[in-house]
Amino acid sequence: MSWVVSRDTCYVLWLPLLIALASSIITIKVNHAVRIGRVKRIYAFSKGFAIDPSPCPKNGETPVPLKSYRPDIRSSPSMELVVSKYTIDLDEAMPEDHFIRLEELLDARSAGSPAPYKSKPTVNYLVNPIRCFDMPVNRQMAMTALPFVGIVMIGWIGAIDTARKIDPFGTLSNVGAQFGGCALYPPMLSIAFLGAYASAMTILVRAVCLFDLSATTFMRATLQIVTSLAAAIVLWNCLRGLTLDHVCGTSPGKVLYPFVFAIGFVPDAGLNYVLAWISNREWAKASVATSVVEAQKQERAAGFAAGLASFLKLTDNRFNDATRSVPLDAIDGIDFFTRFRLAAAGVYEVQNLAVANPILLHVETPYGIYQTIDWVAQAQLCTVVGLERFLILRQHNIRTIFDLERAVLSLKSTQAFRRAVGSILMATTQISRDIESLGKIKMRNPDSPDSAPLDMDAFDRLMFEESLKKAKYRVKLPLYDTPTAPCGYHVRVEQTPASTTQPIMSFDIIQDGTRTKYKVFEVEDEDATIKHMVRVVMDDLHVIRLRQIWETISRRIGGDAATLDDSEDTILGA
Repeated sequence: MSWVVSRDTCYVLWLPLLIALASSIITIKVNHAVRIGRVKRIYAFSKGFAIDPSPCPKNGETPVPLKSYRPDIRSSPSMELVVSKYTIDLDEAMPEDHFIRLEELLDARSAGSPAPYKSKPTVNYLVNPIRCFDMPVNRQMAMTALPFVGIVMIGWIGAIDTARKIDPFGTLSNVGAQFGGCALYPPMLSIAFLGAYASAMTILVRAVCLFDLSATTFMRATLQIVTSLAAAIVLWNCLRGLTLDHVCGTSPGKVLYPFVFAIGFVPDAGLNYVLAWISNREWAKASVATSVVEAQKQERAAGFAAGLASFLKLTDNRFNDATRSVPLDAIDGIDFFTRFRLAAAGVYEVQNLAVANPILLHVETPYGIYQTIDWVAQAQLCTVVGLERFLILRQHNIRTIFDLERAVLSLKSTQAFRRAVGSILMATTQISRDIESLGKIKMRNPDSPDSAPLDMDAFDRLMFEESLKKAKYRVKLPLYDTPTAPCGYHVRVEQTPASTTQPIMSFDIIQDGTRTKYKVFEVEDEDATIKHMVRVVMDDLHVIRLRQIWETISRRIGGDAATLDDSEDTILGA
C-alpha cells in the first residue's frame, strides 16, 4: 500500500482528483452562499421601500387622497421576479412555517400570513441554518457534475505527467520514445486541456455570478473540454502532416502552443472565423488574375464559397458597419472597472443594460439601486434614439428616458423646447447615411410619391418640417355615469379643450363591476407629431417597468422631496 501515499501517486492521482472535486464542489457551495447572501440583500432592499398600501376605505369612510397612497415595492412585478429567482427550491430545505415567514418578509402578497408566523425571527435566522447539500437541487447538481469531475481529473493527470517528463533546460530529441508518438502529442494535449479548463471554469464562475448554475452548466463545461481537445487534435495532426512531423518536439513547433491554448479556450472561434470568411462573397475578387488558369481557379473557388454559403444559410453581413454594438462606456458613470463588473452580471452592451431589471442588478452587483436605475434609464434613451442623438440630448440636460418624457409630454413643457427636442430626434446620423449607402436605399416624399427619390438628409429634413405642422390626433375622455371606487387613480374631464371637435364615437368599458363611458374626440395640436413620436418611444414594456420602480421609490421618499418649498411648482401646483 506504499504506492497509495507515494510521491508519484500523489502527483498523478490524488492531486488531479482533488482539483477535479474542488472545481465542482466549491463551485456548488459558492453558488449556495451567493443565494443566501442575495436573499438577505433582497430583504434589506425591500425593507427600505416596503410600505403597506393604503387600503380602500369602507362605506362611510373618507376616501384616501391620491398623494397619500404609497405602493409597496414588494408588489412590483420586477421585485417578484427577483424574489422568485432566489427563493425557488428553498421550500425543500426549510420548515413550512419558516418558508411562509420568509415569503411574508419578501413578498407583499404574503403580508396577511397568520399571526404565529409573524412572531418568528427575521431573514438571517431563517436562511442561515440552510446547508448547501441539505437542498435536493444542490445534491442533484453534484451528481450531474460527475462527468465533469472525471474529464477534469483525466486532463490534469495527463498535464501533470507531461510536466514531470519535460526537461525545461533541455530539448526533446526523441519524441517517439519520450511520449509514444506525435499523433496524440501529450504536450499539445496538455496545453489544449489547460485552455479548455480555463474556459470551463469561466463558464462556471459566470453562472455563479448570475445565479444560473445548474446541471446543464456542468454538461456545457464538460462538452467544452471534450470539444476543445478534439479540435486541438485535428489541428495538430493537420499541421503535423503539412510539416512532415517537424512540429513535434522542436522549437518551431513550440511557437504553435499559444494557438493550441487559444483553441482550447474558444474551440468554436476558428469555425466561426472560417464561416465568416466564406460568407464574404467578394473575397475571390480581391486579387487580380494573372492568367486564364488563375482566373478559372478563382472562379471555382468563388463558386464553391458561394455554394457553401448558400447551403449554410449564413447571415446577411452587409450592415455590420452600421449595426455595431454600443459599449457601456457611453453611459455616464460607467468606466472600465464598472463595465468589467457588469459583464459578470451578463450586461455587455447598452441594449443589455436597457432591458435589465435594476432591482436584480442592484442585488447581483455592488452598485446602489439609485445608480442602477439611472444607468438603465440612460441606456433606454440611448437604445431608442441612437448613440449620436443620445450624446447630443445629454449635452442639453436630457440624460434619461424619463427626461425625454418630461421634456415633451409634461404639462410644463414649452413649444420651443418640444421643437428643439424634435429637431434632435429627427437629425440625420452617420449610421443613417451608412444604411442608405450599404442598402442602396432611396426614400420617397410621402406627399408626392412620384417625385424624385430623396437622400437620407433630405428625407429627415422633410419629416421634421412635416412634424412642425398642425395635426389632428384622437383622445379618449372618460365620462363617469356610475360611482367609481374610492381607491386608485381616476381622472375626470370637466371641460374639453376649445379645439376639440364633436365626438367621433363612444364606448363603455366595464371593469371590476364599474361601468365607464368613454367618448373619442379629435383634437388639433401644432406639436402633435412630436408628442406622438415620444409616446411611441415610451410605450415599451421595459420603460413601463422602470417607470413603476421609479414612481414607487419616489412616492416612498415622499412628495415633500419632489420640489423645494419656495419653488413655483410647490406654490402653484406641480
